[in-house]
Amino acid sequence: KRCFSLILPRYTLDLQCENEKMRKNWVEGLQALKIILANKVDVMSLPISDELKKLFSSIAVDEESLLSVLDKPTEFIKHGRTGRPHTRVVTVDRKKVTIDWTSGSNDLKEAYGVVRGKTTKVLRKVSWRQADPALCFSVLWEDRTLDLQAPTQRIREDWARAIEILLKKESEAYRQHRSKDVSASNLSIEASASFQNLNTDLDS
Repeated sequence: KRCFSLILPRYTLDLQCENEKMRKNWVEGLQALKIILANKVDVMSLPISDELKKLFSSIAVDEESLLSVLDKPTEFIKHGRTGRPHTRVVTVDRKKVTIDWTSGSNDLKEAYGVVRGKTTKVLRKVSWRQADPALCFSVLWEDRTLDLQAPTQRIREDWARAIEILLKKESEAYRQHRSKDVSASNLSIEASASFQNLNTDLDS
């Protein structure tokens, strides 16, 4: 009754709390966070405790501030299907909803997702020495990917998150893809009795 598990894409994180109430609060909080992130909903409408509602409602996200990172041209290393990677200055036109990487451009209204790390076919072929997964992210279209390597983890995360926000606002393809993924989200929360046996193992 004190255990729960986070089911992640590549592994499961099994956790034991000090007591059942703590476990309940953690599970409720993570489930609420999952819903908030996957669907733009009013936190007050969720079936969670007043304490959690107060906590989440006090966390304000300034999306315009996050989007402003896209207004500054930034250098990335672009990896392609063929040839060597090249340094490219990447810019985003938020009014036209396009992304430009000097040697090409594409319509972000048609993009359906952003993934972090080396998960695309292009980046999976790149060695760790050539590209640290923590610096990489990709913008996804049905017919291609834009695979970028940032100079720092902070820049990678700022750009990936900002593009996700822009797609959420402007891309119907992104919204449709997200709605299909809600049931198979990257974070599934399980508070199953099957993990109660961990109590004995961890206490022994």
